[in-house]
Amino acid sequence: MKKLLLAPIFIITMTFSSLSNADTIGVWAGGGIWDWDVSGSIRYQSTNINDTINLENPGSGNYLNWADDDSSTLFVIIDHPVPLIPNVKLFRTSIETSGTGLATVTYGGANLSADVTSSLEMDMTDVTLYWDLLDNVVGLDIGINAKILDGQIIVSDVSTPGETDTANFDVTIPMLYAGVDVSLPLTGLMIGANASYIGFSGSEITEYHAYVRYDSAFVFGVEAGIKSINITLDDIDQSYGELDFSGTYAQLYVHF
Repeated sequence: MKKLLLAPIFIITMTFSSLSNADTIGVWAGGGIWDWDVSGSIRYQSTNINDTINLENPGSGNYLNWADDDSSTLFVIIDHPVPLIPNVKLFRTSIETSGTGLATVTYGGANLSADVTSSLEMDMTDVTLYWDLLDNVVGLDIGINAKILDGQIIVSDVSTPGETDTANFDVTIPMLYAGVDVSLPLTGLMIGANASYIGFSGSEITEYHAYVRYDSAFVFGVEAGIKSINITLDDIDQSYGELDFSGTYAQLYVHF
């Protein structure tokens, strides 16, 4: 997980480079590393709040002791000046973590009695369609984001074979999107932030980025900042809880 996926970046870049023209279309392609910390809690197929398991290690109670980690990210952005037709952002991130903890709860069909092992695997694909309301020194975007979540959370009792269950999820969630940035003239620097949000029936997803970006005089650029994803579940496929992944990120890209 701790590596930049440079080969796919340049494959994407060469695919779009022949379409790019400074007066008509801009293409950004790149990738990087997101160094995140995890926090929150989960409960699966139970309305009893006592079956809630902490994702971290609070030192007592029920906990999974998930490890903080990092994830690789790939993205492509296509921006054009054609009115009404939206611009496009494509982002891909995979999150994996695991831990050994302690839990005496019911998790789905498993009756956990003491030591437990657990793991999370989650792929996130974001397809964002947005429109430029302002595109000068100050930029302002609004749009919609389709967040595709595909993954699973597995929890198993160490001492009792068969006492294990898996919470699977595979869902596409529409979200509102907005972004703002400010360019610092003659420096190549830009500061900005963007966010996506949706809330429904007690559940919600919030994601935001705040960043500093530098475009060099050549085709290369670099961006660094903070990124946070918070997922609150209230009876979504019989899952409850809150998962938060937050931390710093850095990425390299090419721009045509």
